[in-house]
Amino acid sequence: MGFVLLICSILCVIYWTVIFIYMKVQTTFTICLLGIGVLLGCLAFWYIYQKKRNFIHIPLWIRVSFTTILLTVGVVFFLLQLFILNASFQTPQKELDYILVLGDEVHNGKPSTLLKERLNKAIAYLRENEHTKVILCGGIMGEEKRADAEVMALYLEEHGIETMRMMKERNSTNTVEHISFGKTLLYEDVRKKESEGKKVTIGIVTSDFHMLRAIKIAELTFHSKISGISAPSNWILRFSNMMQESFAIVKDRFLGNL
Repeated sequence: MGFVLLICSILCVIYWTVIFIYMKVQTTFTICLLGIGVLLGCLAFWYIYQKKRNFIHIPLWIRVSFTTILLTVGVVFFLLQLFILNASFQTPQKELDYILVLGDEVHNGKPSTLLKERLNKAIAYLRENEHTKVILCGGIMGEEKRADAEVMALYLEEHGIETMRMMKERNSTNTVEHISFGKTLLYEDVRKKESEGKKVTIGIVTSDFHMLRAIKIAELTFHSKISGISAPSNWILRFSNMMQESFAIVKDRFLGNL
């Protein structure tokens, strides 16, 4: 166990170094990643030291409990990574009634690289499915003067998507709000379809690492099957994004959002 913890610690520190060199800035998550690496390293040396001393000062039940907790956390984390990875390989349904594009960072009135990838995926889908409409979800974030939805609409217009096919949700600031506020724009259409014995078909456009959580939240919100349209993300940052999503999934699970 001690050597396993030591290897995990080294990998965390190496990955933190790669991200730091690539991004050239520190974020809350990179600091946490370095902290996790240091913590795992301390646990590894403590575990190896105690094993050499035959755990003289530690009762058996504490050792067993500690090892069981570490193994459980490791297995759960590994399974979450597999589920997140699997959800990123979605084949979207054709001719959906609506697709929701979930917002991300906007810088000086321009979509971030991550958001551009989502918008490019939406553009490709809308060109192939001419009857599908798009809901652009995102409010004003940080010091920006325009809502994400407005910035996204402008980007779509510049790439030939008609404004009559767009609906803008300008108040949401996170994934749960993107989806729940987006649903309110469909209230009348949903009622009309249900009165005819039909269901509105919905798709979610978001980044690959974000797809699992977005779909689960959307299915709980719309009470129906949701089609995923996955946008690629930076491969260097993908694992760090997946790690962050693991914590977000656990948080939303406890909050009842999925």
